[in-house]
Amino acid sequence: MKWSNLFGFEHMITPWLIRFLYIIAVVLIIFGGLAGICIDTIDGISNGDFMTVILALIGYPIGIVVAVLLVRIYAELLMLAFRIYESLHSIERMMRERRAE
Repeated sequence: MKWSNLFGFEHMITPWLIRFLYIIAVVLIIFGGLAGICIDTIDGISNGDFMTVILALIGYPIGIVVAVLLVRIYAELLMLAFRIYESLHSIERMMRERRAE
């Protein structure tokens, strides 16, 4: 990518940024969920509260999956706006080419 394209706003960097932030969010969700499983399991075992252990082993994986799905849906909705923009831009380009003929 040329610097003139970056400062001239010819190409958008936000779709790349959304993908990058999506990857970071998924990694943080997974590590946070795994840390939660470990911490609650150790805490439940040390306190003799086995219901905490069971809920940690069931609830955190479900929470991880739901959180990753929600982040994915949000990222796709953001990307949809840029896809619409690209489609409209290509339609506009085709219309200009037809008028030039």
